[in-house]
Amino acid sequence: SGTLRQLCRSLKCQKELWETGFVQLLSQLLNSVHSETQISIMSLVAECCRTRPEVIRQNTNIKVAMKDLNILQHVIQFLVNDSIPLAEKAAETLLCMFDGSPDI
Repeated sequence: SGTLRQLCRSLKCQKELWETGFVQLLSQLLNSVHSETQISIMSLVAECCRTRPEVIRQNTNIKVAMKDLNILQHVIQFLVNDSIPLAEKAAETLLCMFDGSPDI
């Protein structure tokens, strides 16, 4: 989990999420049995949705990609999770995703 947190901190923009293949792995990472992993992943996604909107070339905005890749369903399910930190991070992620975005 520490290595994953370090990786999440090192990704600085949505462009890097696409270039590293991270977006394509989101669904698998969110299916982890470790809530710490899920929280780290959703922290990164929420941060990118909130403060790193720049997307280049053919890459899709992470908000739209999460909808298109059916990842939103995972995040919504986390809202009713027994882990309070995970539910809180899910709520933060959803709020960041829908904040002023007509694409969703």
